[in-house]
Amino acid sequence: MAQDETYQTTVYQEQGGNRYVAGSGGQITAESGGSIVIASAAGTLRMESGATLSAYSGTVFGFAGGNVAGDDMRRMLVSELAGDTVIIGQGAGSTVLSVLNLPKNARIVILSHTSTMVSASFWLTSVSQGREVFLFGGPGSNLSGQIDISTSGCTLIGSCGIPVSGVEVHNSGSAISCWMLHLTAIRDNVWAIVHEYGDINE
Repeated sequence: MAQDETYQTTVYQEQGGNRYVAGSGGQITAESGGSIVIASAAGTLRMESGATLSAYSGTVFGFAGGNVAGDDMRRMLVSELAGDTVIIGQGAGSTVLSVLNLPKNARIVILSHTSTMVSASFWLTSVSQGREVFLFGGPGSNLSGQIDISTSGCTLIGSCGIPVSGVEVHNSGSAISCWMLHLTAIRDNVWAIVHEYGDINE
């Protein structure tokens, strides 16, 4: 419903008292210590098509007595459980990968490089419980080389059930050489190796 232009303020209570309106440029704000409460179980917070719910860094969501940071909520809702596939190649004229940290918005990550990249680093970072990711290095664009997959701000549980500092993945240069790591976050900031294939040293 469009704003009633007969009102001279952008925020107003409609005649009859049944609706508050924040017109273009208007804002309804809960100051520090204030709150907006939906008191009834039948109450509804509704967002119309095209609307945006914004939560900035530092925002905290409370769910049934447990708090979730805004950045973690973003990853859980739109990133960490997404189905995107990302191909990370070798930086142009470089001996390192073009992206060094595991992207937050990927479920399948393919690491691709040439033989000039002898030993490159790739990092697993903070993660929310429940995320699942598949790391691949496959034939074709991958030649002989090694990638060191390490951790920063998180723990990696190896295939034997104990923490490891990281893993080394190797390509032999063969046309059929490939490797795969299947990882799941069993708790916040704790990755676990579910399955692995190929030349992998933990």
